[in-house]
Amino acid sequence: VALCVVFGMELQLLLPDVIAWNAAITACKRGCWEGALALLPAMSKRQIQPTVVTFAAAVEAGEGFFLMQTTRGLLKACGQGLRWSQALALLEESQRHVRPDLVLFNATVAAAARGGRWHAALAIYTESQRFFEPDIIMVNTVLAALAQSSRWEECLDMLSTRPKPDSISYNTAMSACLRANRWEFVSELCAQMQRRKLRLLDGTFNALSRVFEQSSSWESCLQCLADASNAGLQLSQLTLSVVVSACQKSEKWHQVLQLLRSMEAAGMDSDDVFRAAGMTSHVDMGDLTQALAWYRERPLRGSRLGACRAGAGWLPGRRFGYLDLHGLQPEEARLAVSCALLDAVMLKPGTLPSWGLIIVTGRGAHSEGESVLRPAVLHLLKELGMTAALDPCNQGRVIIPACELLTFISCAQLSGCSSQKCHVGDCWSL
Repeated sequence: VALCVVFGMELQLLLPDVIAWNAAITACKRGCWEGALALLPAMSKRQIQPTVVTFAAAVEAGEGFFLMQTTRGLLKACGQGLRWSQALALLEESQRHVRPDLVLFNATVAAAARGGRWHAALAIYTESQRFFEPDIIMVNTVLAALAQSSRWEECLDMLSTRPKPDSISYNTAMSACLRANRWEFVSELCAQMQRRKLRLLDGTFNALSRVFEQSSSWESCLQCLADASNAGLQLSQLTLSVVVSACQKSEKWHQVLQLLRSMEAAGMDSDDVFRAAGMTSHVDMGDLTQALAWYRERPLRGSRLGACRAGAGWLPGRRFGYLDLHGLQPEEARLAVSCALLDAVMLKPGTLPSWGLIIVTGRGAHSEGESVLRPAVLHLLKELGMTAALDPCNQGRVIIPACELLTFISCAQLSGCSSQKCHVGDCWSL
C-alpha cells in the first residue's frame, strides 16, 4: 500500500519528497526488504535528495538528518531479510558522509546477528565504541549472535568488560555455555547475577535445570522450582519439561506425577511430553490400570489417535479398524494398543471388520536403526497370548486377525473362564 501511495502521488501531479520515500522504505522493512532496496534506483532516477546512492550530493544544509533516517529504514529492512552484507555496505557508505548514531549501529548489528555473522556483529560493536558507548540493546544483540555460534569464551569476555549487564545478558551467556557443553560456568554466572541483585528469569532456571539434569541431580531441579515459586515466577513448559526429564532419568516416578498434578492444578496446558511422562511413570511403577486411565483422560497426539478420543482404531469412518502409532514412543504405543483391545470388547456384535485390527507401526524410517514400535507391539501381543502377523505387502503394519480379536473379546466377557487367555482380563482390570 505504501508503494502504491508514493508512486500514485505522481499521477496526482504531486512530487514525493524524501520524507515520503523514507516512509515507504520503513513500511517495506516488515517482510519486504527487496521492495525497500528497489526504491533506491527509483529515487535516483527522480533526483530525490538525499539518497544512499549519492551521499556526496546529499550532505547539504541539514540533509544529513534525512539521509540518516533513510539509511536506518534500509538497514532495518536488510535485517528483516537476513541480508547482512547489504546492511554492512550501507553502514560503511554512510560513515563517509555523516556521523552514524546508536540506532544506525543497532540496526546493523541486528542484521549481522540475524544472518548468523557473529564476527561481523562483534566488529561492528567494537567500531561503535569510537563514536559512543554501546547500549545494552547492542550488547545483548551481539551476545545472542555469539551464543548462536556457541562462542562462550567471547560471551564471558564481553560480560566481564561491560559495567552493567542485565539479566538477559547473563541468560544469553548461559545459553552459549550450554551450547558448548561448558556446564561448569552456568552456576557461576547465576551466582554473579545474585551478587548483582539481578532478577532471575525463566531462562536462568532453565539453564540451571539443564545442568542439574545432566548430573542426574533431580533434587536440585526441584529446588529450582521452589526458588522460582518463592520469587513469584511461573516457569515455562520448556523449563518444567527439563525438571520432569531429570526426575524420569533418576526413576523418581512419584515426583514426576506430583509435578504433573501441580501443573494441572495451576491450569497449565500439558502437551504430549508431559502426558507421556505421566503414562510411562505409571507403567514403570507397575500400575497399569492408572496408566490406562491416564491415557484415556489425557490422550496423546489426537491427529494420530482419532481426534483425541480413547478407543482410536474403532472410530467410524474409513480408518475404522486401523490404529496409527506414528510418532509415539514404545510405552505410549503399548498403551494405545491396550486401549484399542479393551475398546474392542465394547463394540456392537457384528461390527468387527473382517480383517480384524491393523496396527500401523511404520518401517522405522525415522528411527535410528530398526523400527522400535513394531517389536514393542509384537512383544505386548505375545504377552497377552495373541497371535499377530506382519502385513506381507507392508512390513510397517501388524495385523491382528479377526478370529484372534473375537477370542479376546469372548474371554474378556466371560467371567471365571479358565482359558489361558483369560489372564488378559485380569491383567488389564476388565
